Amino acid sequence: RHDWKYEPIVKWTSLVQNISWGAIILLGAGLSLASAFQTSMLSESVAKALGFISNMPQAAAIIIIVIISGFFTEVTSNLSTATIFFPVLDSVATSSGIHPAFLILPCTLAVSLAFMLPIATPPNAIVFASGAIRVIDMIKTGIVMNLIGFLVIFLAANTWMPKIFDLNDQTTAIFLNMTTRII
Repeated sequence: RHDWKYEPIVKWTSLVQNISWGAIILLGAGLSLASAFQTSMLSESVAKALGFISNMPQAAAIIIIVIISGFFTEVTSNLSTATIFFPVLDSVATSSGIHPAFLILPCTLAVSLAFMLPIATPPNAIVFASGAIRVIDMIKTGIVMNLIGFLVIFLAANTWMPKIFDLNDQTTAIFLNMTTRII
């Protein structure tokens, strides 16, 4: 038909007014930061700084990774923290003879512990912007929540995670042998 007129599902003006542009910019900035870490080889510097973990017992390495990534995510987005830490933890674990999942799984959970600062996550920023809570109140409550989260993740990483994901000496040896042959 010649008299048919196109009607968009969503009009641009409605889209512009109703999209959370701050969240989109925050995610984009996080991805840009992670890309800059890798392009500038800063992630290699982080890997060297975390190299001391390779000489530690596995439980100590896990708690250190959980604490470092948990506090790092307070100043960057969860996505960028994970993007920065995962390749680093993979190389640290492989060079230590540990299955990378022993470090990456706890880190995955720890980067979600962004409770202390308004810049940590968009929901934190929304709560702070309401004016109902001060930064110092967020920090006090966030530290307690982070410490509880660190403890829960540490206990999970050393008890049920290895059983659920079948992480033992045999699977670690197979994994390390496979990566050695592929490389």
